[in-house]
Amino acid sequence: MRSVIAVLALVLSAASAIADEDPRPEVMVLGTFHFTGGGADYINPAVDDYLAPARQAEIEAVVERLAAFRPTRIVVELAPQHEAAFNETYAAYRRGEQALTVNERQQIGMR
Repeated sequence: MRSVIAVLALVLSAASAIADEDPRPEVMVLGTFHFTGGGADYINPAVDDYLAPARQAEIEAVVERLAAFRPTRIVVELAPQHEAAFNETYAAYRRGEQALTVNERQQIGMR
């Protein structure tokens, strides 16, 4: 009887260990139009100043909702030759030495 209980306990603990494995990762993909315009998108909406307080409040609200997802990685669209400059700008922003520009990579990606 003890061996049956031991085997049953072993099977249940193994099943529990399998059930406790991390589920498949969740992925969120966010796409935006280019905030600076310039005809880079198929549709170029006319939008007022992204640096205006009201627009900044809207962007911050979006970023807060994105942060609630608790991402562990954030990827931005960027040509490889611009990666070093972007990383330097991001580091300066994190140190409080760089203000955000209108660029969507900065307005959403860096926050």
